[in-house]
Amino acid sequence: KKKGGFLFYVTLLTGGTVIGQGLFVLISPLLSRLYSPEAFGDWGVFVSTAGLLASVATLRYELAIPLPEKEEDAQALAWVGALVAIGFSVVLFGLSFWIGADYLQLFNIQLANSEQKRLFLLALPFGVGTIGLYQVLVYLLIRYKRYRALAASKVALGGSAVAQLGLGVWQNGGWGLIVGWILGRVVAIGVGLGMERSDEGDKLMPVFPGFQALWRQMRRFIRFPLLSMPAGLMNASAVEMPLLMSASLFDSQVTGWFSFARRVMYAPVNLLGRSVSQVYVGALSEAINRRDRSALRLFDRLSRRLFLLAVIPFTLLALTAPSLFRWVFGPAWYTSGVLVRYLTPLYLVHFVVVPLSQTLNLVERQDWQMAWDFSRLVLVVGVFILAKFLDWDFVRTFAVYSLVSTLMYLAFYVLMRRALIRRVSV
Repeated sequence: KKKGGFLFYVTLLTGGTVIGQGLFVLISPLLSRLYSPEAFGDWGVFVSTAGLLASVATLRYELAIPLPEKEEDAQALAWVGALVAIGFSVVLFGLSFWIGADYLQLFNIQLANSEQKRLFLLALPFGVGTIGLYQVLVYLLIRYKRYRALAASKVALGGSAVAQLGLGVWQNGGWGLIVGWILGRVVAIGVGLGMERSDEGDKLMPVFPGFQALWRQMRRFIRFPLLSMPAGLMNASAVEMPLLMSASLFDSQVTGWFSFARRVMYAPVNLLGRSVSQVYVGALSEAINRRDRSALRLFDRLSRRLFLLAVIPFTLLALTAPSLFRWVFGPAWYTSGVLVRYLTPLYLVHFVVVPLSQTLNLVERQDWQMAWDFSRLVLVVGVFILAKFLDWDFVRTFAVYSLVSTLMYLAFYVLMRRALIRRVSV
């Protein structure tokens, strides 16, 4: 079976991401005129809540899938992640019907009527479950270098924008955005599995391995739920908390501006970053197993190239964002462009560092990862608490948030490199 090299796989995944994200970029001017900032605020709160819950939905066992030497052990880990994600969604359904909408207040979700509450309570478990299952599929495809299937699933993810556009004609509130987002992930899972079945070789998950095999791998990689899961929860909290806390500090229009700015900024960041990350995980796993300095060379070379690739485009974006947003998306989104200007340093360093972010997990330094995630979460939440105490406006709040997060990502880079040096020097 022919296999390409690192650059070939990055190019393949980037192509899939370009098409998927390109659909969003092309459709965004229509979505911004079809949906109001308040609708984007509702959708942003939903996505942030789903992302926060999904960070624990698989117990982070999917991160261990590339590591076992035996294929049956990797497949058992994939079954573990998938079953735990399904079980977690079932528990959320149970909470929805048992407790009702009361627990949504923890995420500052305010819904206008009982019909919206029922729809949200049904949508959230589906959203969390689809994120968890897709993550399991992603790491399984990475394990077997099925990058064509992974690229196809990325194209399918872009279909969520098409669904949101179609649903917006019927329902231009936040529900069109929410349901379209879920449908995109369901289709991505189906496309990834369908493409994988068309590849040569054995199926990735031919048979259920049995509960004894599942339990054996759960014990073998127990550090992932014990350390990676809390770290992942803190990481997700630090990422999603700004939007959730902005919903409590400011009005829904501000939340919508920030939600839209994040979505637009994630398009160029995800354009290459996630594709590189997924190939990097596979390449670094092999280099670490050899215990030579090629792992460190890969880390340094990749970070340097990512920075050189991003610094000029992000600088131009910072200079032109307000007028660009007003021209492309309409006058209602000028303030989103203002926020992008202040958030650009954060997204630049995010673009460079996040593709490398699984380094500490791969060298099994989850304790360092958890310490960094905890520190970042405390500082990010502290910014918004300080903003409330000092009565800052939303522009100053997000500017300080950007500065603090940028410094934390730089510290994360230093931490990852030091851990990698220690590992390859053993």
